[in-house]
Amino acid sequence: MKNLHNKIQIASNIAIIIVAMLLAGVLVNRYFFSASAPKPVPIESEIIKAGTKVSLADVDWSKSDKVLLLVLSTTCRYCTESTPFYQKLIERKAGRDDVRLIAVTPQSVEEARRYLSEHGVSVADANFG
Repeated sequence: MKNLHNKIQIASNIAIIIVAMLLAGVLVNRYFFSASAPKPVPIESEIIKAGTKVSLADVDWSKSDKVLLLVLSTTCRYCTESTPFYQKLIERKAGRDDVRLIAVTPQSVEEARRYLSEHGVSVADANFG
């Protein structure tokens, strides 16, 4: 009986050591040897600063004092996850004529309108494609 107890204890110790070594290998690989892609540095000419005038075809900027552009993509996971925020913006804007929401998407008109309506995001104008 004592012999069986010793064999079980040795086997469990070996199993614990193997599991610990595997976990250590995974952690070392993840934190020291992972080839994480460097973050892209934005090109100064591509950065649009606050207050910069933007021209979009078919948008009449004189319709309101303030315009909020929602730049979205139907394939962007973060855009979809942000729809509750956009819905809150629309609720807060309700009844205010001085702020207009415009959606800008790279998709076609039909696809973008379907996406916006499915997520309960209604905007004054949309500029697609």
